[in-house]
Amino acid sequence: MFSALIYADDQTDFYYFVYIKGEKDLEFTFRRGGSNGDIQEHIACYASPELADEVFLSMNLKNVCSITIDDGNEIMTEEVDPNTPFVYIIPKGYEVIFRDAEGNRIEPGRFTL
Repeated sequence: MFSALIYADDQTDFYYFVYIKGEKDLEFTFRRGGSNGDIQEHIACYASPELADEVFLSMNLKNVCSITIDDGNEIMTEEVDPNTPFVYIIPKGYEVIFRDAEGNRIEPGRFTL
């Protein structure tokens, strides 16, 4: 999977896309993209039953400041700039928790690719 989020310096305009790797080297298939509200107002998680990973994208208007990833063996917490959009590609089955500066959990919306 390959995903990117492109945005203007003032973050008023943005575009995201998600591609899925094919069977051949350098073969990717476009699966989703745009500038819709899924990632503008919230955190969007895009996944598909046949894929091993899921992607989380957000313009970060909820001011996420940390992401905790639990793979069942190890828990990793990473700081996130609360004023910066983000993209994370994470293996399915991991517990992923997003939190704001007050420690409130922010749930992503879940969508199928």
